[in-house]
Amino acid sequence: MRYKNLIFTALMLVSGFAAFGIIGCNEGNSKSASKVELFPAGSIAVEIASNEKGVRKIVRMTDRSQKVLGYRVEMQVVSRSGPFNIMVALDSRACVLYAKVLTYRGRRGRKVRSKAFIRQFAGKCPSDAVRVGNDIDAVTGATLSSKAMTGGVRRAIEMVKALGKTNAPEVF
Repeated sequence: MRYKNLIFTALMLVSGFAAFGIIGCNEGNSKSASKVELFPAGSIAVEIASNEKGVRKIVRMTDRSQKVLGYRVEMQVVSRSGPFNIMVALDSRACVLYAKVLTYRGRRGRKVRSKAFIRQFAGKCPSDAVRVGNDIDAVTGATLSSKAMTGGVRRAIEMVKALGKTNAPEVF
């Protein structure tokens, strides 16, 4: 599984993905922002309306010829410590490019923000189970937050897969 993630990351870097900004998670009171390179420079972002509970935003990324490059889904998931916000970037086939915890206010389960946990989602596609204990390892001391994050990523994959099947709807 680790080799699959390494190969996927190497392919992303080699294929020339350029800047696409994503707000970093906050550590304590210090605010930090990080840039992640996912979609080519000059990509066009179009927000898609969503009626799904907990989904804050779905953004379709296209090139200038309107070819879909991928999607960004921002949603709220709930764990034992309360709700937290995540972001999942997916390619046009609904495979995960990147996942991130945007905000986590709870005292317990903060380890779910760790890079080692988050990296497990890269390369997950609709054909993968995306379940804790199956192809995702939970974080010790943050099992419920791990399950909430995993469920959110799985839900994002399913939503984007449905968007791809319905041939460019504006409302999901």
